[in-house]
Amino acid sequence: MTTGDLAAYDRARLGRTRAVVSTARRKGRIAVSRSRLVHRMQVLGMRRAPASIVRKETGRVWDWTPPGTAEAPGGR
Repeated sequence: MTTGDLAAYDRARLGRTRAVVSTARRKGRIAVSRSRLVHRMQVLGMRRAPASIVRKETGRVWDWTPPGTAEAPGGR
């Protein structure tokens, strides 16, 4: 691997990396909230969320493949 290859890989993954960081920050703020109401809403929301939405949200992170490899399941 050359320096140019690494730079190209970084450019290819940068958008996804930024999205993962942004989502983690947003969800982290909710997860550490000391408000009982916020906590209760979070628990109820997760229990009632359709499986398709949960798969879509988690798939953005877990179904990822590095640039230049075979496409991830579901076309993500």
